[in-house]
Amino acid sequence: MNLYLSGSFLGLSVFQKVEDIPIRREYSKIRIYGSGTVDNLQILDKELTNTEIEDIDTSEELGWTSNTLLLAKFDGNLIAGNIDSGEIVETVENWQITRRESDSSVLTVLDTIDVSELSFVDYTCQQDKNYIYDVFPLTDTQICQVLETEEIETDFWGWYLIGTDSDDTTYVYHLDLNVSFGGYQTEEDFTEYENFTQFNAFAKGLRKFIRGSLSAIAGTITTSTGDFLQSVDYIYDLQNRIQDISTKILKSRKGEIYKVKTHGFTANPVNDGIESQPYIIKFDFIECENVD
Repeated sequence: MNLYLSGSFLGLSVFQKVEDIPIRREYSKIRIYGSGTVDNLQILDKELTNTEIEDIDTSEELGWTSNTLLLAKFDGNLIAGNIDSGEIVETVENWQITRRESDSSVLTVLDTIDVSELSFVDYTCQQDKNYIYDVFPLTDTQICQVLETEEIETDFWGWYLIGTDSDDTTYVYHLDLNVSFGGYQTEEDFTEYENFTQFNAFAKGLRKFIRGSLSAIAGTITTSTGDFLQSVDYIYDLQNRIQDISTKILKSRKGEIYKVKTHGFTANPVNDGIESQPYIIKFDFIECENVD
């Protein structure tokens, strides 16, 4: 039985008597020996204590979780594993990642990634929503059986500016210190015509998007000492990214999410009397396309 997604986990066979703590190793294949009957097989990427192992209810239905490396239910045949390969004779090349709200059946395709990728970050999820993610293994010509996560509740707070550099590196700025936001202005096509009737005539076009500005003391806080850091290189990088024409994702404290263009970068000192001279960063943004 092949393990399609290789991982590092604690190797332990239920058919062996273990005297010492097993050594962590990398595995790509598992063979089960002995006369035992295997109904289900689940491999996790975390260690369990003896108490946790004893508390496992073997009658419960196994499900795919964030810690699952392999889940095999067999389902009345010898085909097992993360991928139902009964009719699959080709090599899995990619993973297609989709998302849906827990109370909806509508799937949003997020991305298709190479089979070698072991993780995926969803930057377009909204605050205070419950999502279920589905992962479809793809061959050159087939879509395999889906892997489904448990329900995930999003819980984050603050302003976030997310973008991608020219080398495909993703950056995330969490703006949450001395934030000043003046609200949105909605741009639209609305024209009033004066004529010779009792009331004026009006025309409404399709244009509808928001624009606004945001300011904050941007920087990083060290986890060890709690010191606030705002280096010259940090300011330069932020300035270049704000002025770059690329599309970015802007998330608000309220939970709104927009795809925007940014411009109008300014940096002004908080107080000239502060030795470290922290800057208040300000920029303008314009909504440029819909978020899937």
